[in-house]
Amino acid sequence: MHRDSGAMATAQDSRSKESNLKEAFQRVIATDKFKTWHKMAVARAMMTSEEKRQEKEKIENEVNESMNERNLKIEVQNSSGVWIKE
Repeated sequence: MHRDSGAMATAQDSRSKESNLKEAFQRVIATDKFKTWHKMAVARAMMTSEEKRQEKEKIENEVNESMNERNLKIEVQNSSGVWIKE
């Protein structure tokens, strides 16, 4: 398993542990999950510190906008099990 991407693969084609590890790794890097993670990791690594700061600020602004009261629907369940607006 590749922890950062969550991609997983196994290999038991050989009696050799080393061969099986190599084959499992080849299978991991062939998964779409790993390929997507790798593209994102490379893109992040190539960003300047200013680009990283701007990206972080953009994400924080999007989260703050999403959490605005007008975008939230808050309900509670009453004693009868019915969901009502709080």
